[in-house]
Amino acid sequence: MSGVTVTVEGIVTGDHRTGGYRGLYVQTAGSGGSTDATPGASDGVFVFSAIPAGVAVGDVVRISATVAEFETSGGLSSLTELTG
Repeated sequence: MSGVTVTVEGIVTGDHRTGGYRGLYVQTAGSGGSTDATPGASDGVFVFSAIPAGVAVGDVVRISATVAEFETSGGLSSLTELTG
């Protein structure tokens, strides 16, 4: 999927903007319980990027970005939209 622009929507479940990880965990609403809300699909993603300060754990966000493989020198090559 590297190089593909994707949009995900979910709930911020982890905030790691400080401490070296520089990103957020976003999980699909309704997942993580005994019933899979999205069978056959991933229920969460780590977003490695400069995330605006107003985003907090529990917020519902929509993120559009270009997928890139993680490297120590990069992450998302271009975060194009973050709403919440």
